[in-house]
Amino acid sequence: MRIILLSGGEGKRLWPLSNALRSKPFLRLLQDQSGERISLIQNTMKELDSLGYSDNTIVVASATHIEQVHEHLGRKVQSLVEPQRRDTFPAVALATSYLHDELGVDREEIVIVMPVDSQADQSFYQLLPILEQELSRSVETKLGLIGVKPLSASVKYGYISLEHGNKKGLLSPIQQFREKPNEQNAKELVAEGALWNCGVFAFTVGYLLDLLKQRGLPQDYSTLNDRYEDLPANSFDYEVSEHEEAAACLSYDGNWRDVGTWDVLSSRLEEQVYGKSVINGRCSGTHVINELPIPIVISDIPDAIIVAGIEGILISSKKSSIDLKSLLSKLTSVPSQVEFRTEGKCFLIDRHNVTSDELVIETSRIHLLKGEQLVTHSKAVKTIWTLTMGAGIFTSSDTHFPQSDVSAGQTLQLQDSDLFTASTECMLIEITTLSTVQDEVLL
Repeated sequence: MRIILLSGGEGKRLWPLSNALRSKPFLRLLQDQSGERISLIQNTMKELDSLGYSDNTIVVASATHIEQVHEHLGRKVQSLVEPQRRDTFPAVALATSYLHDELGVDREEIVIVMPVDSQADQSFYQLLPILEQELSRSVETKLGLIGVKPLSASVKYGYISLEHGNKKGLLSPIQQFREKPNEQNAKELVAEGALWNCGVFAFTVGYLLDLLKQRGLPQDYSTLNDRYEDLPANSFDYEVSEHEEAAACLSYDGNWRDVGTWDVLSSRLEEQVYGKSVINGRCSGTHVINELPIPIVISDIPDAIIVAGIEGILISSKKSSIDLKSLLSKLTSVPSQVEFRTEGKCFLIDRHNVTSDELVIETSRIHLLKGEQLVTHSKAVKTIWTLTMGAGIFTSSDTHFPQSDVSAGQTLQLQDSDLFTASTECMLIEITTLSTVQDEVLL
């Protein structure tokens, strides 16, 4: 069995912390059993690793996010970069062809696809080998899914209606897929016994390669990668699941939530306040997350979510926070001054063009929390770091000076692959010289 983890999307409903540069899988707001702050992608991989599946897992991400994938999961994790963002169907197709052509995975081997931005009890992940076994045993079923028994009549999820009384082992044939319903239809679907569609599905490698062939699309990885823009920019559900007559579902009756909105994420937080904040009075159910260096004071505001980041400030009741995406469309688009190419926040202070030499000099302020790391800019010709606050460990690519302690006031000139790890909360000033010839990302 192989597992494809999809790490795409911007997570606009988690604004202002989640955006195109740092999407929701990389927000370190959860805690593991030891109390360490972890991200959604780390949480998912920890669950898979505990069952022995991490070596057979590949993470698919855009070029914008691939460095963050490795910063959160390490350099050894198998990963694949999408040529461009085109929704889940192209990503799954590309990853499947990569498994077959580049990693030699057999056509009969089962692949399970799942998102990285959900959270569930370990019993949910223990269904993965069961799904594999049931799909392998079934002659009739070509596509297997996991559906979750609803905790409420939510309008945030799609639903799976089952054919009752016609089970094939533990799998129930799927009668129909329902898009995100309104509140009344959601109540009717729950009453009928429909399940939440949690975005987990399984098939053989050959199944998807044959599907690409039927559509006149390339099956080999190299050609598919080159012609990626020819693939329909739609979800896997829309392109495949909803049209597959031989699809069946494995039911899960337990704790699972898509952590895609502030009301859901806040229910998973271990602390009421993150960052420099003070709450007072009747603030029951209120959560505050502050990434700014200035304090927030809240008094007598219950059941609210208050989030402050460099992109903006959100103040909302938890109930209405699910409508954030439509509200953000009313904002005037402002170019971001923050680059999440590292664990910490990188705020651009100045950008100066040296036209005669086709160079650009950028000055940025970088804020790191304890344990976070900073790597050299991938397009840098020359980089200088000055630590203005805190202390850390500098790891150099120069084998003669592999590692050294750094304290406030010290300046470092960087080479490729140099690394700084914050021992305490740190602030750095970075001066980077970039070549305009290869400059692709303008902050």
